[in-house]
Amino acid sequence: MFGRDAVQVMINGRLLPLIGEELIRYLNSIASSDIKKIEIISAPPAKYDATGNGGLLNIILKKGQINSWKNTTSLSTNFNTYNFTTLNNNLLYNKEKISFSLSLNKTNGYLRGLEDFQVYYPNSTWDININSKDNQEDFATRLLLDYKVSNKTTIGIQYLGSIANPDIEDKTISNIFNQNNVLDSLLINNGNNLQEIKNHSINFHSITNIDTIGRTISFDIDYLIYNSGRNHKFKTNSFSSNNIFQNVNASANTLSDLNIQNISFKQILNIHYN
Repeated sequence: MFGRDAVQVMINGRLLPLIGEELIRYLNSIASSDIKKIEIISAPPAKYDATGNGGLLNIILKKGQINSWKNTTSLSTNFNTYNFTTLNNNLLYNKEKISFSLSLNKTNGYLRGLEDFQVYYPNSTWDININSKDNQEDFATRLLLDYKVSNKTTIGIQYLGSIANPDIEDKTISNIFNQNNVLDSLLINNGNNLQEIKNHSINFHSITNIDTIGRTISFDIDYLIYNSGRNHKFKTNSFSSNNIFQNVNASANTLSDLNIQNISFKQILNIHYN
């Protein structure tokens, strides 16, 4: 997969309609104990969308043993400057014609971020220190339900949902040194990035075995709702070398709101010969 630009992720053979930070955040909500296996598909067959030609990662979640049910609950805490806690509950049910799984994952707390780097200019050097408090408030749920209508046909529903508030509060101090490496001035920036991200993806599907030589016909309906709101504001003050306030160097408040709804239909005739 290295070097490919269009690698996509699937859950149980169905494309996950997320990219970038939202995809990473959702994958982090899946407990390793919920995963049965991960398939690497370097050359996707024709039944997948063209956007998947860069390769696919298919995450297969556990369905539970036949004629049994199991519920697993786990609680973990990450100890750091601020600490955060994760609660995960996973229910698996597989009996007769019904296969059902429900997973709930909740994380709450904060992480501390530290960054220190230097920027060298012809007439000055900037020593920049960033100290941030990153909110880890996330809630994710997965519901998978399959019903075996007959020996040949199975219908089902898959719901993937998540709500996240990845707020970031940060303070940046830029120490500016002159050519003689003497502190000339300081820039102190205080920022606050408030975010709320909601994602709901629903899939209705059916698959029918046409014959005994591997031919199947499947039908999928996918409905996606994605909302993202952001309020990013910061203020940068300028100080002299002896820490006397000079002026406001920069200040801004950026508001953004993104709302996406999408529905798609797909019918596939799959021919596979052993």
